[in-house]
Amino acid sequence: MSVTIDTAPLALPSAPEPEMTPRLFRALSLASAGVLLVVVVPSNALIGLPELLNGILLAFGMLSLGCFMLARRGVFLYRTFFVILLATLDLAWFVTAGGQGSVNMWLYTGAVSAVVFFRGRRLVIAFGAFLANGCGLYFVEYRWPHLVIPYPDEWVRLLDLVSGLVFSSGTCAVVVWVVLDSYRRERRHLSETVAELERKGAEVHALRGMLPVCAWCKKVRTDTGLWTQVERYLATLPDVQLTHALCPDCQTQHFPDVPTEP
Repeated sequence: MSVTIDTAPLALPSAPEPEMTPRLFRALSLASAGVLLVVVVPSNALIGLPELLNGILLAFGMLSLGCFMLARRGVFLYRTFFVILLATLDLAWFVTAGGQGSVNMWLYTGAVSAVVFFRGRRLVIAFGAFLANGCGLYFVEYRWPHLVIPYPDEWVRLLDLVSGLVFSSGTCAVVVWVVLDSYRRERRHLSETVAELERKGAEVHALRGMLPVCAWCKKVRTDTGLWTQVERYLATLPDVQLTHALCPDCQTQHFPDVPTEP
């Protein structure tokens, strides 16, 4: 009876497509839209901040929501979102007391966006543009301070700083959570792949010692699938030298007159 060995390549679990950046984009665009539309804009209206600021933030929140909806359909507007974010920072900077207001906290979101959405030379260009834009805002505020609209009082400034902290902390926390979750998924997939490799390796090791032998003619099947005589197969094995002799049964049957060797 022949014992067959499956010599096909091992079927290993396929690696998942790299999806951290799309997940981060969906998470960041949704977090930006949600925090702005649900927290920041209503709180700004309650504390009496300029309507121009709320109009800017409302527009950015709606655009962020649109980016999220498109991302769910597989359209990822990385550069568009980044440019809109920088434009929002520039417009909101002078409406909320510039460097003295909550817009400073938004800068971290811009830095995170550049690192998350771009790679290679585009990352260098985007991050450089972000830094140049931020430094330019400070310079313009220093050179032309009358362009900055101050807070009406310190209480309004305090409330705006609190809402800005909620916005920046929430978005950065979402980004960090997605990164850590993706890392854990990759680690889990790697562990499953290693376990599958070990299992397949154990199966191959156990089957390697089996030799298919024809039940009728006693030929053996080689690793290449060819059937050959046992002597030829054994001669191909390393450290094996063949010699001929007669077993006692064959000598008695075919050469009964020849004395049996002791």
